[in-house]
Amino acid sequence: MKKALFLTSVLFALPAALSAQQAPAPSGRITAAETPWQVNCVSADNDALSCQLAKELQLGQNRQVITRATLFLDETGIPYLRVLLPHDLSIPDGLKLLVDEKEILEIPYTTSRPEGIYARAPLDASAIAALKEGAVLGLAATRRDGKGLILQLDLSGFASGFEKL
Repeated sequence: MKKALFLTSVLFALPAALSAQQAPAPSGRITAAETPWQVNCVSADNDALSCQLAKELQLGQNRQVITRATLFLDETGIPYLRVLLPHDLSIPDGLKLLVDEKEILEIPYTTSRPEGIYARAPLDASAIAALKEGAVLGLAATRRDGKGLILQLDLSGFASGFEKL
C-alpha cells in the first residue's frame, strides 16, 4: 500500500536514494511503501514465544527502510516502543510521538547503528489506548540543522496486532 509521507523538509539522510528514486514533491511529500502492522514471533530458549508488532516505511524499488516502529513486551510484560530513524537527527531533542497530530510521548534516542538511530521507551496505558484508537502515528524529529521532520504511519491494524502480543 502506498501512503503519503509528510516531511517538513526533504529527507536529509537519504539524498542519494531520493534523487535516484524520485524527487520529493514541492509540497514536501514523497511516496513510500508502507508495510502493514505485522506480528512476528520467535521461540525463546524456554520454548515460550517472544513476539513483536512492527511496521516499516520503505523507499524505492529496492525497498530501503526509512523507518521502522516495533512494539514488544519486556520480560515483565511492559510494552516498549523501539523506533528506527535516519541518521543526522538532533540527539538532545529526541523523538516526539504524535497520534492524530496530538503529542502523546517524548522518547530519547538510545543507540546509533549503521542502519540508523534508535529511540526506545516504555508505553503506559494511555499511550497504548491512543495508538489503538488513533488513525495516524506521527514520528516528529528535529534535524541537526534545526529543521523539522515528521514521518507518518497508518495505525490501521495496530489494535488487532497488539492484542496478539
